[in-house]
Amino acid sequence: MAPKKPDETAERTVLTPDEAAIITRVQAESKDWRDVKESDVEDFSLADDPLALPEAAKKMRQKKKFAFRWIERKPERMDVMRTKEIPFKWWVCNAVNTPFLKDSFDPVLGCVCKMDQMLVFKPYWMFVKEQDFKHRADREIAGDYLKGKQGEIKGGGEFVAGQEIKGGATMYPVNAEELVEERTGIISEGEGFSDD
Repeated sequence: MAPKKPDETAERTVLTPDEAAIITRVQAESKDWRDVKESDVEDFSLADDPLALPEAAKKMRQKKKFAFRWIERKPERMDVMRTKEIPFKWWVCNAVNTPFLKDSFDPVLGCVCKMDQMLVFKPYWMFVKEQDFKHRADREIAGDYLKGKQGEIKGGGEFVAGQEIKGGATMYPVNAEELVEERTGIISEGEGFSDD
């Protein structure tokens, strides 16, 4: 006789810590939303970017001394960003590395925190090298894509990649929507559908 399958609708008796925390919060929900009036939320500071850089960081970025970014405040994410090869590596903003941010440090964690994010930095020259590397890679990918189109006939013309265009050739701008549609299979709004 085959063993019985557990009833999928049966109540789970073992919860993970995250599940237990969710249950606690769900049960603690109140009806206080009923007392909130529309006029209570006419605070225009809500339009401010919650992840804006601290002023001291903005000044360092403008002087091109450092680049900054926010990352998820989790040990795993920190480890990924801190162990990358240079110039892709990022350092945590703390009292040792970025003392100019002393007014922004969380007193418990010792780093710059907002919501579930923490601020990291790198020297600006390193940021420029990283961007150059990424742009070069993007150009190579685009070049490979165009080389793959070599000889394809479309719209009365032939794709020519990696060759100089001579004579009375007419160049036309690339239709970006067509390129996106070709690469992703996503059809622009209003195209490809009919009410028939």
